[in-house]
Amino acid sequence: MDLKKSNRDGLPKRVIVTVNGLVNMDDDEISMRMENECFFFPHFGLTGPEGECNAQIGCYLHPDSSKSRYGNQGVGMNLNRCIWNKNEYHRSLYQLAAIKKGDIIRMVVKNHTLTYYHNNQKLTIGEEPIRLVKGRDYKFAVGLDKRASVRIVF
Repeated sequence: MDLKKSNRDGLPKRVIVTVNGLVNMDDDEISMRMENECFFFPHFGLTGPEGECNAQIGCYLHPDSSKSRYGNQGVGMNLNRCIWNKNEYHRSLYQLAAIKKGDIIRMVVKNHTLTYYHNNQKLTIGEEPIRLVKGRDYKFAVGLDKRASVRIVF
């Protein structure tokens, strides 16, 4: 799908857009600023090496058609700070509309683990870190729907 071709309502389908270059699994990070929201989108995370259409990051067994072919390895967080981690849904950080316009989400990968930061506050789900699958290629990604958008912050 050409992201430049959207109607006044925005994108006609959910998409996962990946950032150029594979993630360095030993030490890498990216920061994104939330610009526009649409329902629970954008989603912030890591996924396989290619973008997808009509999918959600980290979701493989979703009951509707929006499951990701990389759901068994991806990790994604929505605006309520609910996290899909390799097809497991975690609500421990749930807060309705926690991520607002202008908020910064930073994702840090170190030694095959992912840590989320929301406006420099570290987010954790339980006691265990989010471990990434070894031997797989990952890219930082954002899930978009309709008019949801982010800006990469350098």
